[in-house]
Amino acid sequence: MDRKTLLLGLSCLTLLFMAMAPHGAGSGPAPACLIKLAEPHDGQQVGRSVTVKGTATLPAGGHLWVFARRENFQDQDVWWPQAEGRVDPTTGEWKVSTSIGEPRDIGWSFDIAVAVFKEAENLELKNQVREAMKSGNWLPIEMPASICPPQFLKVKKNSHN
Repeated sequence: MDRKTLLLGLSCLTLLFMAMAPHGAGSGPAPACLIKLAEPHDGQQVGRSVTVKGTATLPAGGHLWVFARRENFQDQDVWWPQAEGRVDPTTGEWKVSTSIGEPRDIGWSFDIAVAVFKEAENLELKNQVREAMKSGNWLPIEMPASICPPQFLKVKKNSHN
C-alpha cells in the first residue's frame, strides 16, 4: 500500500469517527422532537376544561404530557400534570382533556405546557396523577426535566361551564 492510499484511508476513518462522536460534553445528537399545538389557540377563552390537541413526532421511548397552571404560579415554577397524550403512530395526532382551575379562577389566565419525558419521569408522573385521583388531593409539582423543549400557550378562564 502506498503512502497516499494509507493517508486517504486514515483521513476517511478519522472523519467517520468524528461524525459518529457525540457533540458537546457528554451529549449525543438532539432527540427528534416536533410538537405542534393545534387547539386551543393562544389567548382563547375557556371554561372549566379544554381539550388540548396537536401533532407530535417523539424520540423512541418519549412520552408526551400536558400541564396547566394559573399564570400567577409562574414564579413558584409549579404545574398541575393533566395526563399523558397518546400519540397516534400513523398520524402523530394526540389530545388531552385539561382542567382549568376552579370557579374562583374565573378571569385569570392559565399557562398550558406540553413536554416530552423519558420513561422514568413518565412513570413518576403517572404515579402522582394516580395518587391524586385516589386521594382527591391535587397538589402542584415541579415539572420534571424534559427531553425536548416544552411548548407553551396561554388561555383565559371566562366561565366554569
